[in-house]
Amino acid sequence: MILYNIKVGIFNIRKDIMKKIALSLLLVLGFSSNLIAKSETNNSSMSNGFYIGAGGTLVSTGATDSINLFDQKAGQDRAVGATLLFGYSIREFLDIEARFMKSVAKEDAFSQTTWGVFLKPKYEVFNGFSVYGLYGVGGVSVSPEASSEDFSITDISIGGGASYKVTSNISVFADYVDNARHNVEKFQGKDQQVDTKSITTGLMYNF
Repeated sequence: MILYNIKVGIFNIRKDIMKKIALSLLLVLGFSSNLIAKSETNNSSMSNGFYIGAGGTLVSTGATDSINLFDQKAGQDRAVGATLLFGYSIREFLDIEARFMKSVAKEDAFSQTTWGVFLKPKYEVFNGFSVYGLYGVGGVSVSPEASSEDFSITDISIGGGASYKVTSNISVFADYVDNARHNVEKFQGKDQQVDTKSITTGLMYNF
């Protein structure tokens, strides 16, 4: 009888322990599910994939063998422009982006406008710092004082750059783009192969 009571007592203790373990597991699972749900809600509210940006651009158009963005050189014309960009994150590692630049100050007599539509593969090197490429179609329109030399180019456009997240929504960026190349145009009084290159730095805001 005593042995029976001991066995019954041990069984009841084990049963209580199992109930407590099961209850604890249910509470942990419930708490974890709540945290995951809140995290997903916060992430979805923080970003919907769209972003915009603005920056300053140094652009140079000229003969392909004479372009120098940082120094005045014969056979080219440099300008400073304002750039607007609009993008959407298709995947974590891929964006699609459109850009438009209009010169606001010029070295010589040429006003310049550039545009581009790009696929933008990107890779986060470490927390907040990413590198990216730009592959797409771009163009440039040049309007010199001599109207007979006006021209527009549309061609393959490639580039690359880097960005850094200052906050969860705001990033700084800098990149280089070969806007349009391998086109023979009348430029500065003669027919020659013309290229347009640019460097842009600015800010992006993720919605």
